[in-house]
Amino acid sequence: MKTLLNDFFNSGTEAQQNKKRMTALVLCATAVILAIALLVLAIGSIAVAIKDKAPNDDEGESGGTKIPNGYTTTTFDAAQLSTGSLLLLDADHPYAGTSPSVVLFRDSESRPKTESGDVVYSIGGTDKLSATSETVEAFNAMITAFYTDETVGGDDCLYISSAYDMTGSNQKSELYKVGTVIALSYYVDYNSDPTNIQTIYGVEKYDWIYENAHTYGFIQASSEEGKENIFRYVGPAHATYMHNNSKTFAEYLTIIQNRTYKAPLQITAKNSAGENVSYSVYYLATGSDMVVPTKYAYEVSGDNMGGYIITIDKSKTLTK
Repeated sequence: MKTLLNDFFNSGTEAQQNKKRMTALVLCATAVILAIALLVLAIGSIAVAIKDKAPNDDEGESGGTKIPNGYTTTTFDAAQLSTGSLLLLDADHPYAGTSPSVVLFRDSESRPKTESGDVVYSIGGTDKLSATSETVEAFNAMITAFYTDETVGGDDCLYISSAYDMTGSNQKSELYKVGTVIALSYYVDYNSDPTNIQTIYGVEKYDWIYENAHTYGFIQASSEEGKENIFRYVGPAHATYMHNNSKTFAEYLTIIQNRTYKAPLQITAKNSAGENVSYSVYYLATGSDMVVPTKYAYEVSGDNMGGYIITIDKSKTLTK
């Protein structure tokens, strides 16, 4: 074979011999290039196959969702969808929960008082108006600050005209059924006419409440004329975000529903001591993994629309 090739390349004129050698060189180079190309394609196919077989960044070894460090999965009772301070409540979204656990405003030990020992707010109706303990505590803290604020000058004419009524299940509207809503009015002049009770909305001395309610976790629950004096407790983080960003409750829920535990809404709000606290808020739709933190304390609220809102308080760690 070697002899035949030598005879082939050495036969003919010198120009013919050079042409044969050049042709052979080109053929060899082409063969090498093709071999390299085939090798690269083979390696690429193997890499793709390995990638398809291995879990991606969002999957664990079993193919399920990969939970990042600092989180774990849990389960929520179906009733939780209708429980919490962040339920959308209106004619299209009626309250579907059970009767809330509430306490009477009149029985609160922290109910603020004047120097002479008189309470600084009155309670209307049957004196059975109530709210969740968290709501009552936050309300008392707010009214204490209002009463002692030097720029306000103190006021003991406030009157809770509506709230959750412990005398029966029939509440004024869907808002009141969850036990976190309060309507505020005031005595115009109790001594001269104790029946003259008006809304606080638009009254200058009560502007303080509207300006500071978010610090204590309250939002103005209605902008409807004649109902602008209704306040709802949602917690400092949510109330502060809505206040600072001029969002209604429904608009805020839409924002939260687009936040995941991997990209939560970050909020800074002041606590009762005036210290800044960092919160992370995200949404879990029913049917998805119920992912919660393992280090920090958190609260769960349904939204009354088929999902859960997780609020992480980074100033508090979970006790084990």
